[in-house]
Amino acid sequence: MMIALNEWQFNLIKKLEKENCSNYEMREIKGDFYITIDDLMDALDETQNYRQYAEEKIAELSDKINDMPDVEVNSLQLSTVKELNELHIKYSELEEKYKDLKEENEILRNRILFYCNEDMLDELAFEGVEL
Repeated sequence: MMIALNEWQFNLIKKLEKENCSNYEMREIKGDFYITIDDLMDALDETQNYRQYAEEKIAELSDKINDMPDVEVNSLQLSTVKELNELHIKYSELEEKYKDLKEENEILRNRILFYCNEDMLDELAFEGVEL
């Protein structure tokens, strides 16, 4: 049995088709739109299932939010966290520079050892240059 649909009903079911990723087999016959009772019930059933699923997810998220501890944060704590984040960034940059300088120092040390003899190395050590 087919049910006649007026235009707004047809548009609503088309919207449900799109949102539910389904095809409810509406037919156009001589400019009028029709749907079977089974397809209409499928549309209602799917929509109800999606609504119920959404309500369950909202309840789960609400429970998670309610289970989170309340943390009162004052402006001193916020500014401290901000400064710690900035210091962490600066530390990372300095650590990278240190790594680069250490590599460069090792390269220079190897070059000096390659070009200097023992007397030159002793003289450098006497002057306080540590290799």
